Amino acid sequence: MNRYLRCFLIAILLSQVFFVFIQPVIAENSNLLVEFFYAEECDHCEEKVPVIDEIEYYYGNNITVQRKSIDIFEYKQQFYYYGFTSTPGVVVKNQSSGKYTTFSYENINVENLKDSIEYHLAGNYTEKPPEVDQDTFCMDTPFGTICINASELSLPVLTIILGALDSVNPCSFFVLLFLLNLLLYAKSRRRILIIGGIFIFFSGFIYFLLMALLLTAFTAIEQPLIVTVVAGFIALILGSINIKDKGNNDPVTAADMSANRIITQSLKRDFPEHAILTEEDPDTWSKTGNEWVWMIDPLDGTRDFIKANGEFVTMVGLTHFGVPFIGVVIEPATGMELYACKGLGAYKSSLSKRDASLKVTVSDVPDQEHLRIAISRSHRDQKTDKLIELLDVKDEISSGSVGRKMGMVINGEADMYVHPSRGTKLWDTCACEVIASEAGLVLLSGTGEPISYLRPDGDLENYYGLLVCSPSIVDKVVWASRKVWGLE
Repeated sequence: MNRYLRCFLIAILLSQVFFVFIQPVIAENSNLLVEFFYAEECDHCEEKVPVIDEIEYYYGNNITVQRKSIDIFEYKQQFYYYGFTSTPGVVVKNQSSGKYTTFSYENINVENLKDSIEYHLAGNYTEKPPEVDQDTFCMDTPFGTICINASELSLPVLTIILGALDSVNPCSFFVLLFLLNLLLYAKSRRRILIIGGIFIFFSGFIYFLLMALLLTAFTAIEQPLIVTVVAGFIALILGSINIKDKGNNDPVTAADMSANRIITQSLKRDFPEHAILTEEDPDTWSKTGNEWVWMIDPLDGTRDFIKANGEFVTMVGLTHFGVPFIGVVIEPATGMELYACKGLGAYKSSLSKRDASLKVTVSDVPDQEHLRIAISRSHRDQKTDKLIELLDVKDEISSGSVGRKMGMVINGEADMYVHPSRGTKLWDTCACEVIASEAGLVLLSGTGEPISYLRPDGDLENYYGLLVCSPSIVDKVVWASRKVWGLE
């Protein structure tokens, strides 16, 4: 009996020892992560998406796949920490152990990723996790991505660098954020005054030197025309530098913010009891109720504004208990203006000829054999191609700005516009809906249903896109749109 008992105890002991040694491997292998870093405007990234999809399908629940756009600040920091310099990039990482393997564009293929995943699942590790320096801060600037190790610089030197950056781009948001972090870190009134004083002095001083240099150069030229042209180019360059990102690869410029401020200030002054919902400040909607709500896109087509191709508009709409009531769409580059009030008709005019308004009435029956469709110049995708195939449209008219393309249909330049993807918000459709309706058109969700403007706070997106066309072809267009969305 004692011999059997001893054997049993030894077996238990050996099993415990075995479990102690094998447990780390099991724990490590149960949490394998594949991170795919990409950028919205990266053509090579689209090329590698099928590889990631195949890996995710092949391993199923044995791995976790995360797709991370480096247009999001947090993911961009991770992207740099892994040592990547260009997209796409893939990291196969065991979250339990922190061990990982990285793959740049040329090495991202199914075979390599499978080998790496199997290698990690077998408990083999050749690399250590990245050592993230908590004192290092990376930020996007007009001159590229700059990483600064705050612990290696004295506060005065660091503050002078920030002042120099601010002097060439006074509206640079990243500089202000970094400066605020410095001030919070200072934890002393004396140090805060020193940092703030150095920043203000050197920012102003370097800006003065730059302006003095430009003035001296222009004075020496003594050619007003040349000076004017050069100053115009400098203004365009500095204006394009002052571009920020709202996230999801959605840029915003100083022009967006300035137009937003001018419009909202005027509305608040004249209609203090009305609510205001704008693209640049969407949180204002619920503060004053929803009887009268202004829905504003101060600059629709920011990318085209940056490209200086003229294809951008300003849209201002007003709803009454969720029903579009007034709409105004202005194209600043040409001065073209479309406007309407519910029940009073739609009109178009030129800003240079305000007294010469013309009533807009769209042809009720467009030429079925030669239908014209307005399509996006920069966001064309497979859904758009499928839609054009279903509708058998031969005449495509490319343009930037969602509002401008809807305006082309209202103005008779196109017979239809369909936006078969997510991304548009209420301020993209409100103004155009009342104008289209008064002009004899229909503007609907991509499902063929009316767009609701009376929603819970924060629900702003048109989840199935939009379409605008003549009532005589709306059934055909809705059918094609629903097919593209997989609803038919």
